[in-house]
Amino acid sequence: MKLLASLGAFAFSASIALGWSLPTNITASHGPLANAAAAERLAAEDLRGDDLAAAPLCLTNFSKDDCQGVVEPGHYSVTGCDITGCRTIVVRGAVHEFRLDSSGLLCGGPTSPCIQRCDEFPDGRMTLKFNYVLRADSCCPYRGSWEGEWRFVADTGAIFVGTAHGTIGVGTNRSSNCQAANDDCERCYDVSLVDGRYFIGVEGSFRGESLFTTIYGPNELNFTMDSHWIVKADQPHPFRNAFRTLGRYDGVHIRKSCP
Repeated sequence: MKLLASLGAFAFSASIALGWSLPTNITASHGPLANAAAAERLAAEDLRGDDLAAAPLCLTNFSKDDCQGVVEPGHYSVTGCDITGCRTIVVRGAVHEFRLDSSGLLCGGPTSPCIQRCDEFPDGRMTLKFNYVLRADSCCPYRGSWEGEWRFVADTGAIFVGTAHGTIGVGTNRSSNCQAANDDCERCYDVSLVDGRYFIGVEGSFRGESLFTTIYGPNELNFTMDSHWIVKADQPHPFRNAFRTLGRYDGVHIRKSCP
């Protein structure tokens, strides 16, 4: 079997049929404070002098848990190359739907002058539409990567949309040759088989913007994810069926206006 050209040019987001539109200024190279669209809006308002000063940024904490998520399978295929013996699982159009509820955790304490909630943002429901690839030819299988687009609808009615990407089956909280850390609780390979189920570590980075916009541009929601896929192992093609997820999502909400 020849290595399919489509794998080398694996354009994740192009093949995801979304039910919403992303803001045009969300791109992989777009930083949280570099908002060209906001500058255009300022020019359109004909603001001058001090009005062009930086937006009054206010950050609030975001810390949520996914306790009952489900990934519905997309289009499953296997590709590879006979010359090298590689085999790669390709899944396009998977859908991950889940609630994000507050972690309820606190930060600060004895060495800090105050105690702060780790989560100050409304709970809500998340939908992630994504594609992923997994290695299937190794004695340490199911290491891979994913990329997609997401929509978060807060219980208050606020809506954020954005892009996300990450890794599958790897653990970055591992021991290191260059520094000692007290969080080396993972291996470089984060897949385990327990009681007939694969527990597969999944990490990712999410960046999005609100559909509501201020004069300085839309508010932003930036966070990272550390989760596990729980996949039944007693089937020929585990990723052709729906599976559960458990995850932690932590980051910040960037508001570009005062209350």
